[in-house]
Amino acid sequence: MAGPKPLDPRASLAAMLGARVRKLRQGKDWTQQQLADASFVSHTRIAQVELATDPPNEALAQQIDDALSADGEITDLWWRMTRQADMAWVRPYTNEEMRARRVQKYTHTIPGMLQTETYARVAPRSGLPHITDEELERQVQARISQEPLNRPEPAGSLVGAGRSPSPSPGRQRRGDA
Repeated sequence: MAGPKPLDPRASLAAMLGARVRKLRQGKDWTQQQLADASFVSHTRIAQVELATDPPNEALAQQIDDALSADGEITDLWWRMTRQADMAWVRPYTNEEMRARRVQKYTHTIPGMLQTETYARVAPRSGLPHITDEELERQVQARISQEPLNRPEPAGSLVGAGRSPSPSPGRQRRGDA
């Protein structure tokens, strides 16, 4: 019978999660079938998780974590995996962006340093409906306390032709009296 397929936990976060599941399972001297029984899934499903061919959903990650007595380690890895998708495609873009002399972006949102206090209160609520009032207030204060950068706007920008935006009431740009 062939041995277990090799895993490369550096390949992706799903591979890291799968390798950790295997290591914890083997540390308990369990077979995939024993972990499957304790997690209420098939042994082939455990193999898929370990090999990162089909990562677990949140419920299965929790069941595996509980079965292995992993104290949240598997669910933490699942959370990271689902929040930080493999972003290898973005690295060349960000490297170019860091070397750029000027970056122009199109967005449906207003950049933080140009937001009014009202907009800064509404924007997080739409993207994070379960945010607490305290966290919302912290984010609003962080946004409105930022000083706009002292960079001239390019001609034809949405903000204005060669002029910086006016600050919100009660806020001044660097250099304003």
